[in-house]
Amino acid sequence: MFERKEGYFRETANDQVMEKIDADGNVIGFSVLKVSSLKERPIDIALGS
Repeated sequence: MFERKEGYFRETANDQVMEKIDADGNVIGFSVLKVSSLKERPIDIALGS
């Protein structure tokens, strides 16, 4: 279902969300840090290259 691709993480407008970018600059994933500490719901952030 999910492919493992090489890439790097970069910051987003939200300090708790990082987007994973491939060598071509495409967003291939994301990571939400400290999920259990989130107080506001839902988290809303636009991912893009």
